[in-house]
This record gives sequence, C-alpha cells and structure tokens, in this order.
Amino acid sequence: MQATPLESNTASQRAYDYVRLKLENGDYPPGTRLVTRTIAKEIGSSLNPVREALGRLSTQGLIDHVPGSGSSVRQPNQKEIVELYGLREALESQAAYIAATNIRANELAELTTICENWQQLANRLQSQPDTSFDDKESRRQWIESEKRFHRIVIEAARNDLLAQVCEDYLVLSSIFKRHLQQSALLTPELVSQVAKTHTALVESLRAGDGESARRQTAAMIQHGFRNTLRLD
Repeated sequence: MQATPLESNTASQRAYDYVRLKLENGDYPPGTRLVTRTIAKEIGSSLNPVREALGRLSTQGLIDHVPGSGSSVRQPNQKEIVELYGLREALESQAAYIAATNIRANELAELTTICENWQQLANRLQSQPDTSFDDKESRRQWIESEKRFHRIVIEAARNDLLAQVCEDYLVLSSIFKRHLQQSALLTPELVSQVAKTHTALVESLRAGDGESARRQTAAMIQHGFRNTLRLD
C-alpha cells in the first residue's frame, strides 16, 4: 500500500530527526558512511523517507552526498573549522549580550545547576583517580550538558531568527568537535576550568552585564577553537 503524502512526510521527518540526533550526539563520527537500508531498518521505515532525510541533511551541509556513491558524515577541513568558530563567536557572543537583559530566573537556575554539576564532577575526578570518562555514557552526559548550557543562553536572547541560525550550526559544531570523544582530554583540571568560566558567565547574566557576558562567551569559544585545532 502506497503511503499518503502526510504519512510520507511524517516518516521523512522521523528519519531526519533520527539521523540528526545521531550526528549531534557523536554516534556518527566524521567520515561515517550512512547506509540508507541500515537506517531504514533501525527506525522501521521504507527507503524513500530515509533518502529524503539524507537529502535534506546534505542540503544543510551536515553530510556529504555523492550521486551513485551514497552519503557520509562531513569530514571538516581546517578552513571550515575556522569559519565555524568565527561564526559561533560572533553569534553566541551577541546572544549572550542580549540574554543579559532578557534571561529568566528559571534559566539562570538551570545554568547554575549545570555549573555546580560540573564542579562536583571535577572534585570527584580529582579525589577518585579511577573515575574517568572512559565509558560512552559519561562522555554523552558531558556533551549533552555543554550543549544544553549554550542553548539556554541562546534561547534567553528571545530572538527567534538568531536561535534558528545557531541551532543549525550547533549540530555542525557537534560533528566537528571530535576532541570531545577523547576521554583523556576531559581531565579534572579541564572540567574545573569549564565550571569556573561558565559560572562567571552566569553571574554576568544574573547581573545584567551584557558586555561582560559577551567577552566571556567569546573567550570560551576561542578556547574551544584552540582545542579543536590542536586535535584536528
């Protein structure tokens, strides 16, 4: 039985959401071949919705598609990494500047909780040398909390267009940030430093100091940029 247009669109969106989340979570590292038949089997779909989803992701620049050869996850070059982080610094710094005026109490509370969790993790790593990020779930939680932090700040700017642009490149950034998959880099010192810098940003937002929030966000993104280039 042939799917109706509505059913087809729903299946295509489901396939798109599935692959995009995999990309964002680092389950598909750069260079991974995306096999249409395998993805369709994983989500219980026919092949066409998956093809449509992969075509959409290719248009967005998240994957590469070569007719006759299939699709694969983007392998960024240094130029693309430089451009991405330049864009992040410009847009997220502006978002933080605006958010200092518009951020809500519940958002500040969630940001504070994330920072407190990071500091607790740093303390645990420091006091228990056997604790590490060797398991995939620990790394996933770290990545998720970092992404959540940045999304809250962006959402707090209350600018729908800015939020949409940022959302698209945050997924691309997740693909590019291969260093987050290397557990040896997530040391107690790094985690503690991240907690301190992000806590300082939260305090600037709480104080309504847009200029300070802008500077701190720029510095954080520049630090991430240097780490990414160092490991590229």
